Amino acid sequence: MPPERLIVGDRGPLFLYKLLVNIKRQIEQILDSGELDFEFFVVDIRIQASNRIQVSVDNKKGITIGECARISKLLEQKLLEADENLVFELNVSSPGIDTPFKVKQQYEKSVGKKIELIDLKDNKIKGTLLQTKDDHVIIENERVIKVPGRKKKEVIKKKVTLPLKNIKSAKLILSFK
Repeated sequence: MPPERLIVGDRGPLFLYKLLVNIKRQIEQILDSGELDFEFFVVDIRIQASNRIQVSVDNKKGITIGECARISKLLEQKLLEADENLVFELNVSSPGIDTPFKVKQQYEKSVGKKIELIDLKDNKIKGTLLQTKDDHVIIENERVIKVPGRKKKEVIKKKVTLPLKNIKSAKLILSFK
């Protein structure tokens, strides 16, 4: 008689944690395998205890629904090949335009666009992302100041270089102008 299949929750939190980490590693290996014939990068992989898997992917031009569907199909096929009794809900999508950046490729994709950063000291920096280099970004910050003796305010532009490790959060500034 075959042993009974363990269901998530049959053991303590450590067992569950190891199971979720193992599934996440499997997903990373599948996505890194090069089996898909288009470029994309992984932004985030989240797995909930209820076996709900959320994979966020993107590419430099913007990921399409069709590409997300192809990634989803590959993941589902490979996960079930590894364990045909695995029960899960899978959702593959883009991270969304208002989602904070999580990986360097998101900064690279956003060069030339307005972003808002919050550094580790909770300073808010808004400006145009000029470029990304190895481990830092360069932003052109614009401030409007009142110059004494003049009626018009003046725009002061300043380049700010910030290491990626010192960024607490970053996201695009949406403009509907």
